[in-house]
Amino acid sequence: MHLAHDLASMGFHGDLADAEFAADLLVQQAGHDQRHHVALARREQLIAAKALSPQMSYDLAEHASDDALTRAEVDVLRLIAAGNANKQIADRLSITEDTVKSRVKNILSKLSANDRTHAAMIGLKRGIIEFQP
Repeated sequence: MHLAHDLASMGFHGDLADAEFAADLLVQQAGHDQRHHVALARREQLIAAKALSPQMSYDLAEHASDDALTRAEVDVLRLIAAGNANKQIADRLSITEDTVKSRVKNILSKLSANDRTHAAMIGLKRGIIEFQP
């Protein structure tokens, strides 16, 4: 897959909103092995749009090769950020508490987080989850 061509075919021409939309589409379509390339392409496109500070560029590049959370792990992270305990998460997702604990362990490892709160903050900062007031 040629990322520059794919971004252009989606109508990206340097606008931040277009870059966000195109990058989100590519991430959804990308396999696990392609996520690193998608993240780097997103970084380059946002820099080109002058929408990314040097520090944000560095942060994005630093985490481009990180293991991506699975959809199930993102669901658990979202519920952690909403303040749910393992039992509540298990009930909401119709899974066992042991499964929740396993996913939390994976989340902490993949995000290099110290605890659940730290993982939620990292998830918000990196755009993995959105703030839900």
